[in-house]
Amino acid sequence: MLPLFTGAAFAQQDMTADWKASLNDLDRRIKNASTAVEPLRADVEQLRASLASFAAAHPDMSLKIPGAMDAQASLDGIRTELEQLRAAVDEVVRKTPGSPFNLGRVEVTVSGSSTAPSPVAGSIGQSEIRSLNLTTAAKALDYLPGVSIQHIATNRNEAGIMVRGFSTRGQVPLYIDGIPISVPYDGYVDFNRFLTSDIAEVQVARGYSSPLMGPNALGGSINMVTQEPAKKLNADALIGTGSGGTLLSSLRLGTRWRRFFFQGSLDWQQLSFIPLSGDFTVLQYRNLPHTTMTDRLNHSWSRDEKFSGRAGWTPRSGDEYVFSYINLKGQKGVPLYQGPNTNAVYRNFWTWPYWDMVNYYFHSNTQLGESSSLKLRAFYNQFLNDIDMYADDTYGFFNANGAHSMYDEHNDGFSSEFNTRIVPRNSLSASFFFKDDTHRERSNYPARPPFPLLTPDLVDRDQQSAIGAQDVIDILPRLRATVGFSADHFNGLQGQAYNSSQTGLLPFTCIASPHNTSFSGCTAHVWNFNPQASLSYTVGSAGNLFLTFADRGRFPMLKDIYSAGLGSGLPNPDLQPERSRSWNLGYSHLIKARTLVQIVLFRSSLRDAIESVYVTDPGSTTGNPFCPNSRIIGFCSEMANIGKEVHQGLEFELRSAPISRLTVNASYSYLNRTIQYDFSSLPSVSPVNTSISILPILPRNKVIGTATVRTFHDVLGIVNFRYEAGLTLQDTTYPAMSPLFAAFGESFASTDLGVVAPIWKGATAQLGVKNLFDRNYFYNAGFPEAGRTWFLNFRYSF
Repeated sequence: MLPLFTGAAFAQQDMTADWKASLNDLDRRIKNASTAVEPLRADVEQLRASLASFAAAHPDMSLKIPGAMDAQASLDGIRTELEQLRAAVDEVVRKTPGSPFNLGRVEVTVSGSSTAPSPVAGSIGQSEIRSLNLTTAAKALDYLPGVSIQHIATNRNEAGIMVRGFSTRGQVPLYIDGIPISVPYDGYVDFNRFLTSDIAEVQVARGYSSPLMGPNALGGSINMVTQEPAKKLNADALIGTGSGGTLLSSLRLGTRWRRFFFQGSLDWQQLSFIPLSGDFTVLQYRNLPHTTMTDRLNHSWSRDEKFSGRAGWTPRSGDEYVFSYINLKGQKGVPLYQGPNTNAVYRNFWTWPYWDMVNYYFHSNTQLGESSSLKLRAFYNQFLNDIDMYADDTYGFFNANGAHSMYDEHNDGFSSEFNTRIVPRNSLSASFFFKDDTHRERSNYPARPPFPLLTPDLVDRDQQSAIGAQDVIDILPRLRATVGFSADHFNGLQGQAYNSSQTGLLPFTCIASPHNTSFSGCTAHVWNFNPQASLSYTVGSAGNLFLTFADRGRFPMLKDIYSAGLGSGLPNPDLQPERSRSWNLGYSHLIKARTLVQIVLFRSSLRDAIESVYVTDPGSTTGNPFCPNSRIIGFCSEMANIGKEVHQGLEFELRSAPISRLTVNASYSYLNRTIQYDFSSLPSVSPVNTSISILPILPRNKVIGTATVRTFHDVLGIVNFRYEAGLTLQDTTYPAMSPLFAAFGESFASTDLGVVAPIWKGATAQLGVKNLFDRNYFYNAGFPEAGRTWFLNFRYSF
């Protein structure tokens, strides 16, 4: 089984993944007594030759590759050869500078082999991230099938992520090294703030995820695995520049000894502006006298810093104890509408002077005998951010509604996982998870009496816990089943609201307690019970057929329950969890050891879906509206369990190395998302105003293709093509009754080129162009994406 990536050091991690897949497939075939020896021997020899070629190109690794087998090799001889090849692959992994942090990986068990990649969990490794210059987590994730960026441009300049139409804002949890990274109040994790220079692998579970990781995995999960050192000295340095005043730099040092390892890193990325396409029409807007529109996206600057460290102790084989630290510091502007409506009303003259995150976390794995182990994780995550809301486009003063809005949030907790194989044919696992979320906010209104108005600290708090269990059952040599279950609990501890003058705090009232006077009287205390199962059957010598089912729930975010939307919405303390039943049916096949294809059909049915609806403003008849800042006068937005959604489609993936110097990756995703509202469940809702709000902007069809050619002296040429169609857009700056407010369809294609060239031992240069044909396109009407841009990077790895 010749791996799909050969000969290029930049694709090293992809090579090891394919080598392991080939080894596992050969192991399975050897166990089948009817397997002919000669085809086995030929495939083992192909694998050996590939490893030998890699070893010759990397003499510094000192790999021990066995010699060729005799033409009349026996099954015992083949087994011996495979063991030696497996040891060589393990040595490559150990000596790779970008080795993934082993305790930070999350396995989603579906496939027929216990060590083969899960067919429902896509991933992208460090080699692809670097060769495609995917400098942020948002860009890296957008490269995977079934995954799209949720462009939250209108008032936040943030990138969320959607997995098959499910949002990382509550429905798809984010982990770093298996540690939950959840912004407690609103869930707006900005994936643009996470730099990828130390990311070894990004794992995405789609529609079926591990029941052992904790609550809220309604539509899947995302895990970003960082690096750990593999040699006595690992060093990696990067300096880069590009369009828009880009500056990119990083430095990473690590060391590994027999019982200890240490690692530290520094990262910096800044952008002065996003350059727009030459086809972009520049208009000057009447309501922005101080801002001159140009071919640069106004107020689109950003700066990100990252500091991280890791120390590990490995007292014996199988035992590992690791402490890690990550500190992110971000700043960003918020672009203003730059579309065709010259009469657009501008409300959000915002900047983020800081968007910071600090993580402390601990991992351990303790071997208990020969067949059991215990994993522990503990964490403390702090989120600090401030929005400065200015009066106008001078960004110089605050009016009565302008403020410094500051959040100080944290979550802390722990999880444990026990694994054992004491029962024949069964791999049993059990877990416990606990997390405490605290949201604290305050505001400074310089233009409100008493000058300035300092609001009291508002605190919302909850605790979430979960127990999980999983059994992986080897029913037959070709048939495997996985049965899992988790029970999640939400324990609301406190909910507070400001009074009308924002000088004091008030409790909420709810259906269960309409006269509540306690900050804890209308908090939720609810359970989610989540069964799931999968079946996998090995077809022939190179195929895998699989079926998965999961019925998962997720709790609402604190903001969904308690927020008044800056004067545009109503809180809803009666909000309940939403649930989804998800199915995956798929087949993967390895063709002639050089081409891997996979197709997956999926369907998710979401019930009691939490949707944003418009309800009649309770104060509209008294002349004292509750929602003076609502986009639709006389109505308030509110989150409610009123929807039924269906997310269905297919994903197709192809990876091939038709010749030794060419690698081709391609994927196609189709997503059809529909929604129905149960308006009878909420009498005050406005069906007309609710129905005109479109779903999050996602492509119905998405194609991504990458071709990598290795030329002379190991120079890589890379072409990447992207096509997205079926986007439904809406320009909400126009009045709701205007025909220009109506939703419309859009599609676009873009092409990127890149070259990676070795300069000296361990040193490479990278040059590329994004959006080669300078397409003018956008996801949010009035917020255009970057036009043609270039980048130049220099990297040294040791």
